Amino acid sequence: MAHLPSIIDAFRAGNREQILARLLPAFLIQRDRYGVNEGQFHTAPATSFLRIYTPEAGHGEDLSSFREMVVNTNKEHAPKKGIEVGRAGISIRGVDLLKDADGYIGSFEVGMSFMTVLDYLKKNTGFEGGAFVDNELVSRVATLLPPPDAERIVAGLRNVEATDWNVLKTIVTPELLASVTGVKTVLKTVAGSDFGIVITPLQDYKGVGIGAIVAVKKFDVFQKESSAAVVRAIAFALLQVLVLAGIVLVMINIMFVRSASVQESSK
Repeated sequence: MAHLPSIIDAFRAGNREQILARLLPAFLIQRDRYGVNEGQFHTAPATSFLRIYTPEAGHGEDLSSFREMVVNTNKEHAPKKGIEVGRAGISIRGVDLLKDADGYIGSFEVGMSFMTVLDYLKKNTGFEGGAFVDNELVSRVATLLPPPDAERIVAGLRNVEATDWNVLKTIVTPELLASVTGVKTVLKTVAGSDFGIVITPLQDYKGVGIGAIVAVKKFDVFQKESSAAVVRAIAFALLQVLVLAGIVLVMINIMFVRSASVQESSK
């Protein structure tokens, strides 16, 4: 979308209405089908020019105090993608540049809630998932989130997304989270039931650790199997966890370009 001539021309001209008319229909499809809930244009260094879903809000707002990915994209003139904490919580985002023959104009981003990844994980593997992020970071940046229940803060990390918190809270302990320095698989018995647990560090778009992703599943069905077989099953699920973020980013890229290109060619 950032390379469509009609969008670039409208952005250069400061024509918000034309951009909205061209992109809103495609964005609504992406939101309803794929969970894409963010789409925004910025002028340097990080001033909101147009929010696709809420065009009446935020125009001219300075985002530089909390949207580091946007600031760095506009500063370095290099696209960024990955995970970032925003005012509404943790998101998977991609930010690209807009420029024309006269030079650099600004940036454009798309993003989706991390909950989309966790829902996908549960649907396809049966694992309940949760994202735990540094509580200090979340408290400072994610100002639109309501105050958390005390039980959701574990070892200095806040659970910001979960498919089923009632399951996770019986499994996740301070010792479990504090011990994570790399990918970890654990077998744990809780109330007579065996659970397979996968924990992986959660990194932001710069590769800086900001928390952990936890996936758990009751493994009663495997109780008569060997421990090695159970671990292999967990490892297989872990592989899917690790590629999910990449799948989502690719999906964002492909779906948006496809939708926008079809509209562009139809004009």
